Amino acid sequence: KPDQAILSPRGVVGIVKDVSSNFSSVLSILHSDARVSAKIKRNGYVGTVIWDGKDARFGKLIDIPYHLSVKIGDTIVTSGYSTVFPENVVIGFISEVKPNVNDNFYDLKIYFSTDFNRVSQVYIVQNNFKSELDSLTSKFKEWEAF
Repeated sequence: KPDQAILSPRGVVGIVKDVSSNFSSVLSILHSDARVSAKIKRNGYVGTVIWDGKDARFGKLIDIPYHLSVKIGDTIVTSGYSTVFPENVVIGFISEVKPNVNDNFYDLKIYFSTDFNRVSQVYIVQNNFKSELDSLTSKFKEWEAF
């Protein structure tokens, strides 16, 4: 079904976008439009994982303020803040820490735990509570109209 998580045995791969009776298409985390809500496992700080389109081994964790504690080797996992990915699925590990000179956030490079050049089997994860969560979310959207 659309919006189901796709995981490899080593971590996040992407999201189901479209389906037919026999096939599905997947938006990989290696897509410029992909955004995955993530957190640093050691301390729970939440950010967003993106891919810059350069190297399939590496992504970026953005939106982590510079005053927070981050370390090379920290494990990056899904935050559980979406209805797509379960909480605490490994995405990767911090491989480089730099302050961003243009703002007060880190420029964090992460090494993806999934080797996208060797993915051969994946798991499709169904959230049994997705429709219930979506109905609550739609109520918030209705309230925002006021």
